[in-house]
Amino acid sequence: SEREQARREIFEREQQVRTLAENSPDLVVRCDSEGRCRYANPAFATATGLSPAEVIGGRMGDFAFSAKHRALWERAIDQVFASGQSMTVEFDLKTPTGLRRFESRAIPETAGDGAIASALVVSRDITDRVATERALRQSEERYRTLIESAIIGILVHQDGRVPYANP
Repeated sequence: SEREQARREIFEREQQVRTLAENSPDLVVRCDSEGRCRYANPAFATATGLSPAEVIGGRMGDFAFSAKHRALWERAIDQVFASGQSMTVEFDLKTPTGLRRFESRAIPETAGDGAIASALVVSRDITDRVATERALRQSEERYRTLIESAIIGILVHQDGRVPYANP
């Protein structure tokens, strides 16, 4: 019947989404309107050192490990429910493997009637990217200092123009 076919399709879609979330290296958490966690994927458990049983029913702020992080998460979840808009935050988190930098995006999920039913929080470990960007900035600064303090004239000639000449 059509109803049975629709149920199978919904089940298959739910399985596909669950497979994605369960196997994602990103941390995935779903929170209700009170900020309580209703789902946390294995990556969240690994990063925080908390089991899913310790996470489910708790508030994101409870896992923040500091008053600053607690306020950040409470504000982010409240804002998503109040505005219906996504919110992105960056923060440092002490993990079992050391201090890591994360970028998190809290995304409103709507119910069939259009009301916001939950907030999906997807967090990515950006520690390596941040370190690479910092190293690049430091390298550029050393290069700029070297060129600008050289006692000989240095210029860049490109396409018949001189876009740079040291002082």
